[in-house]
Amino acid sequence: GDWWTVGHYTEVADDSKADIFTPLGADIHDNNQKYDFGTFYASKTFFDPIRTRQVLFGWVNYGCVGTDWTGIQTFPRAVTLDPADSSKIRSFPIEEITVLRLSPLAGRTDVIVAPGETITLAQGTQLDVSINVTSTDALFTLRSLVSADGKRAQ
Repeated sequence: GDWWTVGHYTEVADDSKADIFTPLGADIHDNNQKYDFGTFYASKTFFDPIRTRQVLFGWVNYGCVGTDWTGIQTFPRAVTLDPADSSKIRSFPIEEITVLRLSPLAGRTDVIVAPGETITLAQGTQLDVSINVTSTDALFTLRSLVSADGKRAQ
């Protein structure tokens, strides 16, 4: 995965000299963190002046059987400093991608699931899943891309 760090950036007016980045720690590696875990790489960011936000996108390794390509571009994410701890970041998919969603395949509210019970809400190879859990003592597992018997990933 790619890394980021917090610091101060100073533009130098003299074009013959480089701008200056000063990390908050003594070393740029003291306060850095990963954007993402897994196969996320080659990240790029830009500032969106219309919505006054920083946008991040990158690539993930994704092998597609029968093709010679192995990567796919990620959905863009809005990146902000965490209001509770400005040495950390938060990222969320940008709101514009909601227009890519179709009508929900399945929608359930007020579902009560007994311990050990399994429910199937939707099937497919590309699902956008949104789960809201209101219980503070809930423990649940979300399984995706499993075989019909639920035992192995496809």
